[in-house]
Amino acid sequence: MVLPCSESLTFAAFRRLEPDMYIDTHAHLYHKQFDNDRAEMVQRALDAGVRKLFLPNIDSTSVEAMHALCDEHPEICFPMMGLHPCSVGEDPSRDLAEVERLLATGRYWAVGEIGIDAHWDKTWLTQQQDAFRQQVRWAKELALPVVMSRAARASRKRSRSSRKRKTSASRAFSIASQVRRKRRGA
Repeated sequence: MVLPCSESLTFAAFRRLEPDMYIDTHAHLYHKQFDNDRAEMVQRALDAGVRKLFLPNIDSTSVEAMHALCDEHPEICFPMMGLHPCSVGEDPSRDLAEVERLLATGRYWAVGEIGIDAHWDKTWLTQQQDAFRQQVRWAKELALPVVMSRAARASRKRSRSSRKRKTSASRAFSIASQVRRKRRGA
């Protein structure tokens, strides 16, 4: 079953999918490193029981390849839109405007991959924080889940524990963690 893009990826939406199936919530299979064996990788995922592949965007250079893979496998591949923190530079306004424009099309299932990644380079940390907050606002406005980079989740956890207060960013979640929380009854 394919859910319409206008339906948010809620736990209720996941429950209507096939039982006992696996969902990969973070697959960059459109990346050029997979050009030689992409079809085989998709088939191996299917053979292993993966029925949905959610593809997080990186930046403006990855959109076309991501869309192509989703168009080639519309029953399996689902696009997400966001600006990866490692792609945020001194002035991300043009990139963020493009993310906003694309999100407005209604094609995307989540906002991602986004976050704050100070692991590699802290040069543009303020810009990453601003970009992250803006993308979380768009996710809230569009009722879409947020998919964050691993470094962003760790950074968010440290930030939240040090301030002991909730912010709009602290309510962000990954698709997988939302499902796990619901299964535990949290």
